[in-house]
Amino acid sequence: MDFLARMGELYKEHPHWLRELNRERRYNFEGILNAISEPIGRVEVELLESYNQAFPVCTLLMFMDPLIVLKEFGEDVLIWSWLSYGIMDERLELYEAVIGRQKDMNALELSRRVLWSHFCTTEFKSVMKFYDVYMGLEERVERLDLQECVQRHAKVGVMISANRGEDYCLEVLRPRKIMDKLSDIGYAEEYVGLKDKSLVNIYLDAPLAVCLKYKDEPQAVVSFNFTPEGDALKIYQLQGVLRKVVDDERTVVGEKHARGLMPLCWQNLLVDITAQIAQSYGFTHVAIRSAHNNSWTKPYYDKTIHLPLDAALQKYDAVAQNLGFIQGQEKDWYKFLRGVGLFLVKRS
Repeated sequence: MDFLARMGELYKEHPHWLRELNRERRYNFEGILNAISEPIGRVEVELLESYNQAFPVCTLLMFMDPLIVLKEFGEDVLIWSWLSYGIMDERLELYEAVIGRQKDMNALELSRRVLWSHFCTTEFKSVMKFYDVYMGLEERVERLDLQECVQRHAKVGVMISANRGEDYCLEVLRPRKIMDKLSDIGYAEEYVGLKDKSLVNIYLDAPLAVCLKYKDEPQAVVSFNFTPEGDALKIYQLQGVLRKVVDDERTVVGEKHARGLMPLCWQNLLVDITAQIAQSYGFTHVAIRSAHNNSWTKPYYDKTIHLPLDAALQKYDAVAQNLGFIQGQEKDWYKFLRGVGLFLVKRS
């Protein structure tokens, strides 16, 4: 049966839905189903999103019982309705209660906000792709052979023993304040440690991030997101971590550099790790944002430039060029992933 025809039958079976809809929206939706001349046919979200009367259809779905929507049309249509509705009312809460039985609603809301902030879209396929990457990142990171990567990316002339290699580990960072602050300059600070009168904080430039640790102390971070086309994981941030030395009142009195980075070509290591993560998800490319597109190289609201362009070119573009990336028209750098284990990088 055609999707719209079935929805019309359900509205006839539950006339209170239409009464409530007309009362709350102060608009007569009674003729919508009859006025829609083009049938939708199969219940597929891609068809709904491209439909020229998608919002009325979404509104009709949102005033149905979400459990019935789930039973009749499936989880994808349920989530699409929630994503597309855009009106903050109790309808969202009713839907979230049902969606939350199968999905992590905090992560789903985060995914919606990230896609809107970065790409100005709440397209179902893109939101769910980010959600799947976000939810599966820890598992993918755990599968990596970090010790092999560390040994492979040691500086020329440096041998890292198996015992020392075991002192390195990876941790997925999740920006705690992402719900409060999303901007094109970065994400809220993530406090990752307070130990031996030292404080570490990291400001993430992208919503997905992995931290390299040495003896459980943060050393460097790589943050990334996928591209609008959805075929690449793009690195936005390759950054070493400074430990701030604090006194008993937590006032910063000094800094310590990340000692675990000294024997490593650590930028290459983090790019390699990101490439392996990208491969595990089926992305065809890994990318690095050029310094020319880095928000930190642009004047901030107080006209301060936090990262000089020359320094950023060395941190990002030089690394990408050294690893054989190809620069795109928009100046970002790309490398095709030929297969698992084939992403071999140069030593400095």
